[in-house]
Amino acid sequence: MRFLWTSDQHTLHPVTPTAHILPNLDRFLLKENDLSKVGMVMFGGDFMERMVESPNEDMFKVKTWGRNFLHSAHDANPDLIAIWLEGTSSHDNKQPKHFVNLAPRGMDVRYIDTLSIEVFHKLDDLSVMFVPDNMGKMTPDEIWERALQVLKANDVDKVDLIFFHGGFTFQLHAQAQKNAHLLERWETIVRYGIFAGHIHKPVQKGKLYTSGSFDRTAHGEEHPKGGYVVDLDKKKNIFAPVFWENKNALPFLTMHVASDITAEQLIKDVHTFIAARKLPPFSQIRVKGGQAEIVNPIVEVMKKDYPMIGFKAENEVEKGVSVDETLFDAKVYEGVSLTKDNLNDSLMPEVSARFLELGIDLEEAFEVLEEFK
Repeated sequence: MRFLWTSDQHTLHPVTPTAHILPNLDRFLLKENDLSKVGMVMFGGDFMERMVESPNEDMFKVKTWGRNFLHSAHDANPDLIAIWLEGTSSHDNKQPKHFVNLAPRGMDVRYIDTLSIEVFHKLDDLSVMFVPDNMGKMTPDEIWERALQVLKANDVDKVDLIFFHGGFTFQLHAQAQKNAHLLERWETIVRYGIFAGHIHKPVQKGKLYTSGSFDRTAHGEEHPKGGYVVDLDKKKNIFAPVFWENKNALPFLTMHVASDITAEQLIKDVHTFIAARKLPPFSQIRVKGGQAEIVNPIVEVMKKDYPMIGFKAENEVEKGVSVDETLFDAKVYEGVSLTKDNLNDSLMPEVSARFLELGIDLEEAFEVLEEFK
């Protein structure tokens, strides 16, 4: 049997257009794979970036895409199974449930938001454990205990595959590891592989296969994007996952500049940087380094010169810089004392945008902040 896995599509994203992401999905699912030979298409969570109201233009695009994809898949293979796993609640918000109602009559389409085990009899009795993200206030240890309970309730000690939306300890920084899972324990209950989402960087370790996000949505993601094509033959004990690269993923490029670069040289370098690449619309360029008074005005000019490209500046931070006394007047400045009650409201507006760029979940950030109170 063959199944296709992708995760973290993040449609409805404010930077990476939905109209860019969906054709890339079509290319993977409909053009480069023969769905008549595919038993299951698995979407591993965070199909959507944010909650939107129904009239949202991009939601119309997503629903239209979903209907067209499911009908095309059913035409190619009436037995094909399509599954959406619920991802992080701040992203999916249960919205992928819409796809169940868009499928043609008789097609097996599922939306799964509970830790559960399913056995697919028409796929050689393939047993799969589904582990969605954000299971209330449950800790990783409690989720693991719940997994053991589900195994016992199904009278099995292992499953063939685990489809997982969540991070593992080795993938996350120390402060977020309290919300991460131990790969070693999950590997003990799976025969072939664990396919996981949530973390945007692809990695293969032991029985874990993390495809990363399907497209690029932030700077620092120059690594390949894509999904997995997996062939599994239980009778012959063949398990062959192959990473498929989405070579049309939106470019998020970093241009490093010297600390002493002049405005004239920066303008020349930016034009040369762009001319050397065939960039699609909505590509994003980060100008990293240099001094704010030089770089930032030039970046604003570039936004006007190249309206279909996104620009941002990340300046160098000078050590030992003192505040000009003319910018600070103690007579008019009213300080705010940080307390447990106002810490979140005072800090998070300043750092939330940066967290999103780095792929750090805001809910996880809030929980880490709570620990320091």
